[in-house]
Amino acid sequence: MKNAKFLEFWNNGVKPLLDWELANDKRIYATYDTNENSEAPHNIESRYESIKDGIKNDFMRQVNGRLDRHKICACMYVAITRRPLLKVVNGIPEKDRFINAKVAFLASCRILLAFMLDDAKSDPNLKKILNTDGLRFPQCKHGDSKESYLVQTIKGLCYAEEQNELSIIMLANIFCTIESCTELTYSCKLS
Repeated sequence: MKNAKFLEFWNNGVKPLLDWELANDKRIYATYDTNENSEAPHNIESRYESIKDGIKNDFMRQVNGRLDRHKICACMYVAITRRPLLKVVNGIPEKDRFINAKVAFLASCRILLAFMLDDAKSDPNLKKILNTDGLRFPQCKHGDSKESYLVQTIKGLCYAEEQNELSIIMLANIFCTIESCTELTYSCKLS
């Protein structure tokens, strides 16, 4: 990802999510780096590039090829969670992990939506629906939890990270499922 593209993503994807979380309740959340000239964007971009290069070397036949959109989202998620941006004031590490995973997951979903909007250029009706309604998440059918797919997924990712079992490929499949669910939902609306 070129630096200008990353800064666009940071300013339109990550920063608004951070600002929203901080505005929710300033007594609960604080940033790790409150400096206006924060190194956070550079650090996350650097981690993203490193993770992306590792995935290319480990999983691609053509190392110089491009990653698909789902792996890009997954690499960004891992880059953001490895450089925590928020902390819970007087909180415990699990709460810090959850809030940072939430920001990372939602920011990665914004990347996925941007790819889908770009693909929808030739279909103005789909583009309008995507702009208005955004991504659609699968419905959870678990009897043991009333939490949304989003909350259950973030908790699952936090647990995987805690157990050192977080996988870019697993994450890419989650983003692929979200894209498929969105396409299926909107194909019904457009028919």
